[in-house]
Amino acid sequence: MGLASEVQKRAGSLPLGLKVFGSLFRGRSKEDWLDMLPRLRNRLDGKIEKTLRVSYDEFDSREDKALFRHIACLFNGAKIDYIKMVLADSDLDVKIGLKNLVDKSLIHVRGDVVGMHCLVQEMGKEIVRTQSNEPGEQEFLLDCKDICDVLEDNTGTKKVLGILLDMSGIDELHIHKRAFEKMRNLYFLKINNKPYKNVRWHISEGFNYLPPKLKVLSWIGCPLRSLPSNFCPQHLVKLKMQNSKLEKLWEGVH
Repeated sequence: MGLASEVQKRAGSLPLGLKVFGSLFRGRSKEDWLDMLPRLRNRLDGKIEKTLRVSYDEFDSREDKALFRHIACLFNGAKIDYIKMVLADSDLDVKIGLKNLVDKSLIHVRGDVVGMHCLVQEMGKEIVRTQSNEPGEQEFLLDCKDICDVLEDNTGTKKVLGILLDMSGIDELHIHKRAFEKMRNLYFLKINNKPYKNVRWHISEGFNYLPPKLKVLSWIGCPLRSLPSNFCPQHLVKLKMQNSKLEKLWEGVH
């Protein structure tokens, strides 16, 4: 029953997911289930992805597809006004785009909150992952190892729009002094770290740059004493620096 409950949770309330998973597990032993579950935790089943992908591929609008990827990677569970605020200067029509995504059953809106089924969200993340074999050339960086490699090796590019790093699984992070210089279109940077977790930060001497287009800067436990002196925060709509070592944000008045 415990294994069945985990499979059901992974499928959520999507009948297609239960149908495909049921076919996959039917007649197999408990040991087979245990061997197969890790794959389901980390990846979307191919049959489900292929079926869900039809709704996405039917969009003629590149903007609607882009909005779908944004929600899948950054804004699942976010309020509509927040999404509009963060994407205000982009070429995405959030109001019309959300309606189109609802019509395709790719998202749902309850009250003022946008939601996406976990399997649909995983499909969106997979679409982003397949944009390039090089993480630094993908729109959104979500995988912890990929992000660590990009920041340490300075392999980010102007194609990167957002970074969401969960520090719960790592104890140290190396950041190259020019880690963000090539990511000049980065507008979303969120680094989550639990207050009680000690992280060894290795930030190269001379680190003095954050992208000027940043709209969301959330760095929990930031080890910096101040933000880069030349950082221009005029586009920021959200700044969250809890448990940081900041003594000042920036020079002058912005």
